[in-house]
Amino acid sequence: MLNKTVSTQYIVLRKTPYMESSLIVSGISPTHGRIDLIVKGARKISTKASPEVDLFRVLNIQFSDRGKSLISPLVIEYVRDFDKLATKIEELDRILKLVPFILNNIHYPVRCQFLYDAIIKHLERVLNGERTYDWLIKLAYIHENGLLPHNLTISNSPREEESAQRLIRSLLKYSNGTGEFPKVSEGYLNSFASWLNSFCSETLNIKDHRFQNTLNSDN
Repeated sequence: MLNKTVSTQYIVLRKTPYMESSLIVSGISPTHGRIDLIVKGARKISTKASPEVDLFRVLNIQFSDRGKSLISPLVIEYVRDFDKLATKIEELDRILKLVPFILNNIHYPVRCQFLYDAIIKHLERVLNGERTYDWLIKLAYIHENGLLPHNLTISNSPREEESAQRLIRSLLKYSNGTGEFPKVSEGYLNSFASWLNSFCSETLNIKDHRFQNTLNSDN
């Protein structure tokens, strides 16, 4: 039975009231995938021993690994926040629409370092006023999980296929901040984004019963 102490970074993606004064906090760790935290007493108006847990805050957490994704953390430490997202209403709304996709498709304890880095970089770009592409988060996910199709064009031309693969590599490097955005027409980007969204909708599990079932079993 697993019972080791784990220390990892963690970004908060969802908060749900639980019982009288606690929260269930859902988010992802780059090393342990999706983790749901039970933060007891988090809604009490009093001096807290741990930092406030809020959306899109990055924390260091420590917990005893018992092989379960629903965890009562031993330590919660503040690292950084993206609180100024609240001033960017349209961008925040688009980010919140990505949260179900992330939480539905990331599982404990599957490593997701590439996706985690892409999310952090995306939030940084939003706060810096840079142009962002929400679908890059989905691209990062399907790449990291080996779901990206090998053939990305309907053409039999090796040249067109190589061009498509080169574009994908550039977009992936840009998504986690290790490269520049490729020079490509807006029309092509729109077509690619449309294909990517359709691919994810048809291929990935878009329903999430696990979280609600967990709450029901603990009540």
